[in-house]
Amino acid sequence: MAGYNGWTDYTTWRLAAGLQDERPEQVAKLIETAAGQEKPAAWLAERLKDLVMTNEPLANDMYADIILAALDEANYMEIAESYLAD
Repeated sequence: MAGYNGWTDYTTWRLAAGLQDERPEQVAKLIETAAGQEKPAAWLAERLKDLVMTNEPLANDMYADIILAALDEANYMEIAESYLAD
């Protein structure tokens, strides 16, 4: 059973919506490239996670640690499968 608006959790839902809104060119290029991969969803999930985790603008403190932990636990495979299905 999904936890938030049909998604695993709030973080996954928010990332799925926000990535295409805030980084449309990067996401579109990743989706296009994923189509040529042997395992497109797994490939795209890894790249999306890399995109999120390497572009965070947070300071190194307790709050940043908590937010990064939540981002790390998002269901990137669910996001990738959704993007590829569109």
